[in-house]
Amino acid sequence: MDVNQILKTLDHNLFHDVAVYDVREKTPFYDSVIIATAPSLTQMEAAIRYLEKDYLIKGIELASEWTLIDLWAVVIHLFSPQDR
Repeated sequence: MDVNQILKTLDHNLFHDVAVYDVREKTPFYDSVIIATAPSLTQMEAAIRYLEKDYLIKGIELASEWTLIDLWAVVIHLFSPQDR
């Protein structure tokens, strides 16, 4: 899984405060965890659409101000500014 391509998608959708954690030594389930802040809920929805187009998504968990996207080897947490 190309984490850099995922980061480009988030950057294209104006996400900020992006943090990437290598968790290969901590869990057998994921290689990386990405946490990012969405400028708006509209941008969060757009990023989900872009990721759905480019990657096989294992699952999406939506809450009003937070979204979790499971891309098998990478898990992404997208937050609104208020919830981050």
